[in-house]
Amino acid sequence: MEQTGYAGVDQHTFVDAANGRTKPGQTQSTASGATGVGEAEVMRASPDNPVRLRGGYFTTDSRLTRLPEFDPRSLDFPMAEVLDEPGPFLAAMGAVAPEIPKQYKDRSYTWSIETRFDQGAQPSCVGHAWGQELVARPVVIQGITQPFCHWLYKTSQRYDAWAGEAYAGTSTLAGAKVLQKRPPAMNEGRGLIAEYRWIFGDMAELIRTLGYWGPVVAGSWWTMDMYEPDADGYIHPTGDDAGGHCYLINGNSMQRKAVRIANSWGTGWGEGGDAWMKWDEFEALIMREGELCVPIRRQLWG
Repeated sequence: MEQTGYAGVDQHTFVDAANGRTKPGQTQSTASGATGVGEAEVMRASPDNPVRLRGGYFTTDSRLTRLPEFDPRSLDFPMAEVLDEPGPFLAAMGAVAPEIPKQYKDRSYTWSIETRFDQGAQPSCVGHAWGQELVARPVVIQGITQPFCHWLYKTSQRYDAWAGEAYAGTSTLAGAKVLQKRPPAMNEGRGLIAEYRWIFGDMAELIRTLGYWGPVVAGSWWTMDMYEPDADGYIHPTGDDAGGHCYLINGNSMQRKAVRIANSWGTGWGEGGDAWMKWDEFEALIMREGELCVPIRRQLWG
């Protein structure tokens, strides 16, 4: 059965007229959709009180405010084009990604994360997911902090598809745009990401990327049964949709046939902040308005 919204409520219930304003370079069509609530109202979201977000989406949890945003131009930048290239990462902070041979076997691997962030009750999952990626191997960026993650979330709203900034939530794509454009609190200089690519739901590509390239930033629905890992450390994308979430995929296990999810809810969640999801379940989840973004080139600020 197709899931149309929380507890069977059609998402269009939350749609109302756009306010008509557009951001620089934004067309009226991309600014359309529900106006969405502000951060004060989204903090009151609960299963009994779902609140509307931009684009006609909703959340039942203030932490779940990732909004799907798909740019057709992303189709021109598939991860598949570069998977067989050797050594995609630039040297940074003394870390260099290993050379990748043309022919190699898929492998189990988990990319360690230097600092664990906790978004608390804030609607900043996009900023925190990208922050976790920046402090993960193989290239660790120094100086990434909790305030940076919140700055990234708020700045991403300037580059997403929705008019204005007085609303809760933003998109995975907008976070990537900000990191490519500039470092925090600076009006000039290079960003932290020179290039990013997309995996379009292909699990073979995801497994190979996790084995040899690095972590992947994911955006998807988060369901009621994903809140608590089971006794074996797995979460399952079943039950009603709770809202949209952005998080890091930092590992893969060939034995478990599962990917490792690094959440932004502190180390008290799951196993030190992580949980597993079976490949088939994750594939089904991502196929429902999900996305997988891979930063493949890094550069220092300046």
